[in-house]
Amino acid sequence: MTNPAHNINKDQQYKAFQITRVATLQKEADSATAIYASALGKLESNGLDKWAVKEALKIKKKGQAEVTATIARFKKLFEYLKAINLPVEDDQLDMFPAVSHEEPLEDRAFRMGVLTGAMGEGMDQNPHSPETDAGQSWIKGFHEGAANFQQFKQEADEEEAEAAEVVKADDGQQDIEDDD
Repeated sequence: MTNPAHNINKDQQYKAFQITRVATLQKEADSATAIYASALGKLESNGLDKWAVKEALKIKKKGQAEVTATIARFKKLFEYLKAINLPVEDDQLDMFPAVSHEEPLEDRAFRMGVLTGAMGEGMDQNPHSPETDAGQSWIKGFHEGAANFQQFKQEADEEEAEAAEVVKADDGQQDIEDDD
């Protein structure tokens, strides 16, 4: 008597594996999409501008040179607005907070450390030598920001888990769409 598995060739088994793999990845993608949509919705409900957040992340990914390029584009935009009789007023420019170079180095280092920690980045981002006052200020700020990051992350993880449960509760399987 032959084993029933011998009647299914390896090619058929591989196809079954691939189809199941795609279905599993689709479920994971659906869950990630729901979590992403939830996070974007949370941005707006907390008063953040979704477009501005996405742009800031694109700029961050490209680095400081992109900050300079973006500001140069804004300068041109302001110039062109003025040329078509839509000048940017002084009080509108006050809406753009800038880092003051008059701010004491230790204060600036602390602020940068807080933000680095709050973003979940590492201690290796400290641009100051740890032996300096600025380095110590940065580290102190980093620890404050990192503690807040942990709290924010826990809250976000709980919300994401709830969003994932909503996706899992959906019994219907979404069709796989063509990528044409």
